[in-house]
Amino acid sequence: MERDRKEELIRIPQTNQFAILPAYIRYNRVLNHLEKLLYAEITATMDIHNECFYDISHFAKLLCVSDRTIHRGVSKLRELGFIEIVESVSHKTIKIPSVVIKSELNPLEERKKIQKEYEESVQKFSKKIVAEWNNLYGTRLRITPNIMTKVKARMSSFTEEEIMKACRNRFKILADDVWFNKPENFHHKINIDLLLRSDDLLQKWLNLESAAKENKPVVKKTKFE
Repeated sequence: MERDRKEELIRIPQTNQFAILPAYIRYNRVLNHLEKLLYAEITATMDIHNECFYDISHFAKLLCVSDRTIHRGVSKLRELGFIEIVESVSHKTIKIPSVVIKSELNPLEERKKIQKEYEESVQKFSKKIVAEWNNLYGTRLRITPNIMTKVKARMSSFTEEEIMKACRNRFKILADDVWFNKPENFHHKINIDLLLRSDDLLQKWLNLESAAKENKPVVKKTKFE
């Protein structure tokens, strides 16, 4: 059994024995445990120039998760300013030219700053998705705390590009849908909650897998119908 363990370690791609996991990552309330571990693995693969040339599939295999999960984690680390990424199309790899080294003299203030920056990014993207929604449906929707809460929840699982794509896909799917375009049902069509309500719902619109009827709200019939 001990020999099997050694052979398994040998098969792991070359990496340093130690990783860097500073306080502003360890105690970050925005990052989940996997994203913190991903950050550590990135630092473990850096060379003396603070560069990492391993691609997404490498980290996915190393951490036993999907490529999509790693992609979301890398995107969040980039959005928070912890890493810089340059994509190489020809080699299909990700280059991390530098890992941001921040002062740990005041971890509490650092965490407050990180949280503030993340909340600002959520508010900024909420404005962007609402503007896109109004442009597509011709509505005058405004940003509300409820919308921001749902946007924040979806941003933990999807990138901004994916959420925008799902929004446009939904508009295309429902453009010719008879049920949603009836006057009495049109308010369901322009209800942004039917896009942001859950990860599963947004994923269906993203993959263009859901028929419109699968997303129709349940309407109870009265005795007069």
